[in-house]
Amino acid sequence: MQSLGWRHKRKTPIALIATGVILLSVICAYYTYATIARHQLAPLHFVGATDQAFPLTNTKFSFQPVSISVLDWPEPRWAGIYEQDEKRIWEEVASLDDAKNPASTGSLPYPISIEIPSIGLNSTVKALGIVNYGESRGWETPSDVIGHIPTTANPGEEGIGYFFGHLHTPIKGEGSVFLSLTLIPDLLRQGNVLHVVVTNELERDFLYRITGTSVIHEDEFRLEKSQSSEIVLVACVPKYVYDHRFMVHATLIGSR
Repeated sequence: MQSLGWRHKRKTPIALIATGVILLSVICAYYTYATIARHQLAPLHFVGATDQAFPLTNTKFSFQPVSISVLDWPEPRWAGIYEQDEKRIWEEVASLDDAKNPASTGSLPYPISIEIPSIGLNSTVKALGIVNYGESRGWETPSDVIGHIPTTANPGEEGIGYFFGHLHTPIKGEGSVFLSLTLIPDLLRQGNVLHVVVTNELERDFLYRITGTSVIHEDEFRLEKSQSSEIVLVACVPKYVYDHRFMVHATLIGSR
């Protein structure tokens, strides 16, 4: 009996040491992965031409249906890609009128959907609420939808509207509505003209042109202001670390 007790006492520290070694290995592997993943974020940053002018006169843009990809058009002003009709072309999209657009903050309806035809993104938009996280309060995280911070600009308004979504959520299971968002920097580098369509509660559509992308640490993220009408799409990166914010920036160029 004493022999068995001695053997049991001998195995206990060995098991504890083995467990500690395994945990230390996992931690080291995670930090190694996190370091490598952070260094791979650089390609997600793309700054477009700052001197690029967008038409602001009260004109119309019209297009004839063609059987080619949106990305093959030289300067598309509007494109709607849908599951049942990938060739549908929207016509008579009015560009900005300096006398009417952008509207003052808080004067237009909330957004209900966002579409980026070039990457096949089409999602419902939900206004995010404030939740209690224990010692602090903050905006809720969107689940399987794009979340809009309701205190920021609505589509067509002066200011910046902030929209949040997940690239992937393997643990929480809150969807991956922005999974294809990371395709945008490379598409911009290739010279493609990319657009975002934001629809509001009155089913009015606003056309934004993507001007660039950026990546910052979560501690540097702030809700900025602007005198023009813009939107920023935000997702957490890199995968399994999520301590940086990948942002897609777009400027309003028209509405319908």
